[in-house]
Amino acid sequence: MSSCSGLEKSEREKLRENNAKGEYVYRHHDETLYSIPPPRHREREAYPWEK
Repeated sequence: MSSCSGLEKSEREKLRENNAKGEYVYRHHDETLYSIPPPRHREREAYPWEK
């Protein structure tokens, strides 16, 4: 008989935590990779009970 133990999961989590690393992202004020167009106004469609 074999089963999946919680120990395997906890060991996987420990490995994941040990391998995880973070780096800061350095940017200047208002620096963007691409421009985002301003949102356009759109009329809401009527719900079925409003028709």
